[in-house]
Amino acid sequence: MKIVFLMVGLSVVISSTCLAAKNESRPVLAYDYKPLMSIEAKKPSGIFVDFFNIIAKEMDLDIEVNFLPAARAIYQTSIEEQNILLSTRLIQTEELKKKFIFIKILEFRGTLNGYKERVSKLKSLKDLKGMTLVYFRGNTFSKRFAELYEMKALPVNSVDQEIKMVSKKRANFNLCVVDNCYIRVKSLPGNRLKDFDFETFEVAKSYLEVMLKKTPKNRELAKKIEAAYRSPNVQKQFDEYFKEYSKTYPTGLSWKHLLDGPLIEEFN
Repeated sequence: MKIVFLMVGLSVVISSTCLAAKNESRPVLAYDYKPLMSIEAKKPSGIFVDFFNIIAKEMDLDIEVNFLPAARAIYQTSIEEQNILLSTRLIQTEELKKKFIFIKILEFRGTLNGYKERVSKLKSLKDLKGMTLVYFRGNTFSKRFAELYEMKALPVNSVDQEIKMVSKKRANFNLCVVDNCYIRVKSLPGNRLKDFDFETFEVAKSYLEVMLKKTPKNRELAKKIEAAYRSPNVQKQFDEYFKEYSKTYPTGLSWKHLLDGPLIEEFN
């Protein structure tokens, strides 16, 4: 009898181990883009991080979010199949399109930001000719925008520097996500929030998206992410989260309409 009990006990241990092993584990990389994704009190936070945590739990996917400089996070994801990257489409280039699978999670509004006295004079984008646009060096969208509308492009090393250059009137405008600009301008010395216009000059819409290295295995993972994203349980949690989030930020984020089309994009 002792042998039987021992065997039964051993089988329970083995079964439990097998069940625990079913959960896939993946590292998730991100870069600072407050308040959409950032480190707060040494913990990953932000609506994009939290949305992906909801998706991962629905998938029984164990994740560990690590923050790196943007360029390094992109590079590490391009060479390691296991990595999942949380990013903005603002960094997308033709070269990146060749290497990655993209999964849309949130759409955001990009606005042209500056002092109200300057923004209010703009009648169309053609009026931007000759003005100075300050941009974070990794933001290829802003660089292309400046070229398209014949603006003077002024690169800096961080989004915080963008805001400071505009606040000191060393640049006319910067391009920003509504939520992102709100939190950064609010943190300026003297709280100059009222001096800026965040919503009256919308110039673009883009995405917060998951990026995966192009491999057959990751194509299957992308399908699982999309299936979890579309599930009623995940959508319910998104709704509950967003209800509280929008009380804090004059948000330019949306996602419901993304359910009407494909979330996964893979360019040739």
